[in-house]
Amino acid sequence: MKKVTLLFAALLLVTTVTACGKKGPIIGKWEIIEATGTMAALNKGTTYEFKTDGTLIMKKGFENKAKYTLEGDNLTYTVGTVTMKSTVKISGNTMTMKIANSDQVFTLKKK
Repeated sequence: MKKVTLLFAALLLVTTVTACGKKGPIIGKWEIIEATGTMAALNKGTTYEFKTDGTLIMKKGFENKAKYTLEGDNLTYTVGTVTMKSTVKISGNTMTMKIANSDQVFTLKKK
């Protein structure tokens, strides 16, 4: 159950960043190209689409919608009643995401 929760949280993470009508480097569609930590292989290929209205769409075989906020490097996203937090670093078209309270780290490329 813990692994399922971590996977679900990771899927929710990528991406929830609140842009509230603003444009920033996180806005757009990103794909996990590298993953380390728990269930790394299951996360590769997952896409995260951050929209300007604070909506995050995570997709890999099925789709999850979340609300996100981004304050500095701190990303918070909520799917239903589950809230996830991570630290993100964006350099050009590459984003690194470290899931809080987890060994999971994702490298994403902007599509």
